[in-house]
Amino acid sequence: MTCSLNLQNEDGSDMVKVSKSAMVRDIIRSAGDIVAMVVAEDQQTAQDALELIDVRYDAVDAVADVYAAMAD
Repeated sequence: MTCSLNLQNEDGSDMVKVSKSAMVRDIIRSAGDIVAMVVAEDQQTAQDALELIDVRYDAVDAVADVYAAMAD
C-alpha cells in the first residue's frame, strides 16, 4: 500500500518520499511489521473485519551472517 498524497511538514516543506511499502508483502523481517490493515466506515465494521483476518506464518531459521543471508 502506498500513499500518493503530497504531504507537507509543519514548516511547509515537502515530506521526504520513501519507496518502502507500508505493509510487508511476502517476508516478515521483524516483530512489528504491518501484515494487515482495516479501513472501515465505523468502529463496529472495523472490529468485524479484524475478526476475519487470518495470518499464518511459516517459521524459518534466523540468519545472522550477511553472506549466508545473501545466499538465500
